[in-house]
Formats: sequence, C-alpha cells, structure tokens
Amino acid sequence: MENQEAAKQFRLLTDGFKREKAHLYYQPISVQQKRSAVDFPARGTAWASRTTFPAPQDSSITQAVQQAIATLGSGGELVEPFEQADVKVQWSGHRPGVADKEPEPDISEAEKYRRLTECSSSDVTLLYFHGGFYYTGSAATSRNVTSSLANLTCGRCVVPEFRLCPQHPFPAALIDGLVTYLTMLYPPAGSLHRLVSARHIVVVGESSGATISLQLLLLIREIQRNQQGCVRFWGKEVQVPMPGGIATIGAQTDLTYSFPPDELNAAHDFQLPIPPCLDDRMPRCAVWPSQPPRGDMYCETSALCHPLVSPAASGSWDGMPPMYFAYGQEYSAPEGAFIARQASENSIPVEFHHYERLPHIFPFILPKLLQSRHVLQEIARFCTACVGRPQSLVTKNLRYPAAVNDILSVDAGPFANLEPDYVLQRMRDKRAERKIWTGLRETASL
Repeated sequence: MENQEAAKQFRLLTDGFKREKAHLYYQPISVQQKRSAVDFPARGTAWASRTTFPAPQDSSITQAVQQAIATLGSGGELVEPFEQADVKVQWSGHRPGVADKEPEPDISEAEKYRRLTECSSSDVTLLYFHGGFYYTGSAATSRNVTSSLANLTCGRCVVPEFRLCPQHPFPAALIDGLVTYLTMLYPPAGSLHRLVSARHIVVVGESSGATISLQLLLLIREIQRNQQGCVRFWGKEVQVPMPGGIATIGAQTDLTYSFPPDELNAAHDFQLPIPPCLDDRMPRCAVWPSQPPRGDMYCETSALCHPLVSPAASGSWDGMPPMYFAYGQEYSAPEGAFIARQASENSIPVEFHHYERLPHIFPFILPKLLQSRHVLQEIARFCTACVGRPQSLVTKNLRYPAAVNDILSVDAGPFANLEPDYVLQRMRDKRAERKIWTGLRETASL
C-alpha cells in the first residue's frame, strides 16, 4: 500500500528539481553541450581509464548499418549521409579503500586500466550508454552510476563518448555503439583490453542512452538475420553475437511521443511529453535548428518510425537476450511496458520495474533516495544473473508503491494489451503532425 507521506515527499522533491534545475534543459543546445559534453577527473571511489576505439579504415560498418536501415525501413526514410569514426571511451570501475574526495592518480591510462581490472573480480562487463536527449552528456556525467554498478557487480563498465546530435544525427550514435561493441569482442592490436566474451557483456543505458541500447540490439539481430550474422571488422569477417542481456533506466522508445500521458505523469515527472529541443521555450543557437532545419534533433522526420530510431516500432523482440526495464512515474513508462509485453510473448525473460511517484531518471536527480539505491542494486543483480545464471531469470512485472523506509514490490499483473499495428499507426499519425523546428526566439550568442 502506498505511503501517502512518501508520495507527498516525492512530489516535493520533484517540484524542487523542476524549480531549481529543469530550466537548464531549455538553455541553448550549444550552451548545454559546452556544459555537459565534457570530461573531468575521477575523484574518490571511481576509476576512469580513457582510451580510443579506432574505427576500421574501410566502410564495412557503415555498409552494414546502411543495409540494416534499408531492410528494416519502409523505404521512405530520409537519412543524412553518414560515416564511421573513432570512438573515445572510458573504462569505469570501483576504486576501493580511498576517501570520497581522493584525486585521480597521476598515472598513465594503461596503468589506470590495469588497476581498474585488478579491482574487478567478476566477468561482468557493462557496455553503458549515457543519457542526455542524444545531444548532451558524457561518460563523466554518468560516472557516479557506472562506478556504483561496477562495485555492485564486482565488474567494470565501458562508456562510449558517442557522437551527439544535432551535429551528428542518426545513425552516428548507433554506429559508435556498434564499433564499441565489436571492439570489446575483437580488440585490435594495441588495445588496453583483451577480448570480452559476448555472454559476459550486458548493455545498459539511461534515458536516450537506454534507447540507443535497444537500437543496438535490434541492429545486431538484423545483422544476424539478413547479413549472415557477420560484418567485416579490421579486415576479417567476424560474428556479431547477442550480448548476455540488456538493462535500461527510463528508456524513451517512441520518438514520435504517441503514447498518451496521464495525470500522474504530469504531476510526478519533470518532462513534457515532447523533448525540450522542440519546445517553444528553447532558444535558437548556432547548432539548433540544424541547417537545413529538421523536425527532430535526432533524425529527419521521415525516419521517426524506423525501428532503429524508435524501438517501439519493432514488430517483435524474438531472439533477444534477457531484458530489464526500470521506470519512474514518467511519460515513457507505457512505451517500455509495450516492448516488455512483446518480448514476454516471444518467451524472452523480461523484468519490468515501475517506481511509483518518482520522475524520469530519478537515480540521477535524486541519488540519495532509497529507491535510487534499490534500482541500481536490482540492475546489478540482473546483470550478474545474465552473465552467471541466465536460466534463473523469469518474467516479472513489478511496481513499487511510494515508501520512505521499506521498499516492497507488488505484482502488477499482465502487461497492458496494445496491438503493434495500433501503436505503429498512432506513431505514424504523430509523425505526420511533426513540423520542422525553426525556433521562436532570438538567436543565442553561442
């Protein structure tokens, strides 16, 4: 049963965030990128080792992605020309036995990586995609969570600094994700790491990073089905296996925003049902609107219903590894529940965890809450099981009523029954309503 005092407290915390911080999402995109798409030292109990995963010198990766886009699309999607690129990444881990403000040691990145791996006693390796609406964020901004997950799993994380839009629209981030994944599996000469088994990798992400995680799995499945399961990588034909699992926090799986919000979403989430970059409050700047203007920050309007853009448009989720979804009382939760139902119907073990009365990405904006610690513990449990005991995972649909002291789960019963054709038609209708965004305010100075 819900604790009314806890529900009130959560509402006050979310209102406080809206009042003090939410306006930052409506600063010019160039200002947000300058502030958030940055690196900073890893202090305290976090290891960070920085390196670059080079892209192959031929166009094999772009060709594989181009083929997948064509095969999965309707044929009417406009996709800007794209190319593969080297990917800066950070290995993230837990650094035990130091004070909370201990500075990052002045040693080589190779030595940091060696010490990081020495602190990892399990096979769990998380490929983590940070959030930020596809246009902000970095490995450093998610470091508190990645180092915590590394600690809880006794493992490590690799966090790609994927290319951000609007400068690099779809499929740039997805290509960077594929290059990162393949480099984990097949490290070229000179890499810091040794090869990582696919079954030891769990793909994890928050918010838009969670969406990229789902996009990556759909891309891998498409390569397996229609490209003989192989790509050419550094001059060799290599297999592209599925990872051991996927875990998401606040995945936004419908970029048309066709799933209708309810009153609880409006009361307890800090997001509008449209992204800030399309809101009237967003000022223009040097990078947004794009030139020529688009109807979406991430892609051309015509591509909004492509499964590699909006995973909710995928017809099925068969062939996937175990899946985990965590949401607050947020607009995008019904999207995740829709995918969870599809996956469960395909006999995929799916865990859906709904934390009531809490906003989008609550572990990041309200990290001291008991629920924030709980969701990270649950993700760590799930990831550890994916790697070591995948047969133990079963489908569950749980909700967590608001509480202050104890977290109790309640069986939420069957997932909501929405037919894929109905959802896809709603998405197409919303896409048809999307207008090119040209901005309403004076151009910002940056």
